[in-house]
Amino acid sequence: MARELSSASHSAAHEERRRLTLSAVGEALTASRRNYVDDFVRAQGFEGTSLNDEQVRTVFGLLSRLEELGTLHKHTGQNWELCYAPLSRQRNVLTPVVDVLLRDWACQGLLRPLPSRSPLWPKGKRFALCLTHDVDHVSGNLAKERLRSLPTFREAPGREKLIVGLSTARTLALKTMLWKPAPDPPLDIWLAEEEKHGFRSSLFFLASPLPAPHWKDSFYSYDDRVTFEGRRARLRDVMAEIANRGWDVGLHGASRSSESAALLASEKALVERASGTPVVSTRQHHLFFDTRYTPHYQHMASIQADSTIGSNIAPGFRCGTCFPYFLFDLYTDRPLDVLEAPLVIQDVALFNQLDMDESLALAHCIELMEEVANVNGVLTVLWHNDVDQTSPRFRVYSELLRIAADCGAWGCSLADLNGWWRSRLASTPVDAAGAHSAVPVEAP
Repeated sequence: MARELSSASHSAAHEERRRLTLSAVGEALTASRRNYVDDFVRAQGFEGTSLNDEQVRTVFGLLSRLEELGTLHKHTGQNWELCYAPLSRQRNVLTPVVDVLLRDWACQGLLRPLPSRSPLWPKGKRFALCLTHDVDHVSGNLAKERLRSLPTFREAPGREKLIVGLSTARTLALKTMLWKPAPDPPLDIWLAEEEKHGFRSSLFFLASPLPAPHWKDSFYSYDDRVTFEGRRARLRDVMAEIANRGWDVGLHGASRSSESAALLASEKALVERASGTPVVSTRQHHLFFDTRYTPHYQHMASIQADSTIGSNIAPGFRCGTCFPYFLFDLYTDRPLDVLEAPLVIQDVALFNQLDMDESLALAHCIELMEEVANVNGVLTVLWHNDVDQTSPRFRVYSELLRIAADCGAWGCSLADLNGWWRSRLASTPVDAAGAHSAVPVEAP
């Protein structure tokens, strides 16, 4: 479990972090920042100590998310979005600009390839496809879940109270009149589709019961009975089965836990207890994330890998890179032992926010995959589990997997990616400049 300050002390420390500004952090190139950029460059197979100050600042600013300190505002109160950045930055949103720059600098002779470079991906694969699913709902009958959520709605805006109240009443009325339960959103179809190509994915589950519920959360129980491969079973047993088959069961950090190491650690323990396997990966629900404090709390909760840094409204490269990298604590000016796999494509952004049809969404995904493949990086995608095989969303996902396999992708979960990348870095020979360690997790 994470160690956290007393309630009053935590609140004061959290508020100090929350109010962190760019002027307070400064743009000076400290030794920690230079080493951080050098480690990132070395991870891609180059010697980075020859970069000048301007180049180091460019890379550091994008990886550390300095641009996000320009505002406290978040889209729907959840997440910083690239539309808040200057237009000059927005023009590069669909390009992994950092990775392209490194390769341009190498072509110009400004970066030297390391004399002994480890393969980027297993078995010489061209690029990686990190597959993830946020499990927000597990039952086709949402009446029980919506009733569970009602006590939290005293904090919701009036409009939301009305929408959810009417939706719940409609669901209950239909259930009473028709007495025909809607089918559960199938979890097994994702595993089966990925297995066709030898791929694996991460399935992120919310904790149950939630230690600090929020009206935007989902409310299922690990004892709820769900359908899996044609049979009825408790959700906790399905989670354990998924983990036993080699898929990654991770934590879908709830809405409030992005602001608390203690909550993250409690939620992590609940998922571990239900699935019977250690949790190493996470994504925050609704992408609740603030670069000022969320990485620190994930680090303190002993989470090894995160894939929250992305967008709810459009695909793109929010961090300027499609490679995994360690998060940086701007408050203490030091790297953290949390590996970030930046989220590039989310199904909700494609189909809901941008209102794409099947062919347009697939074409967009393929173009982004080509951007990633061109720099031999990682395309991290999020597909929610609440559709079946007949859905255009599922068909796009299925076709994306097929095309990626044909193009030589390594299809992996976030836990797989985390294990491979850390092992690769540990086995990469270093010279006198060395590789600089991230901050170890403080003991409980």
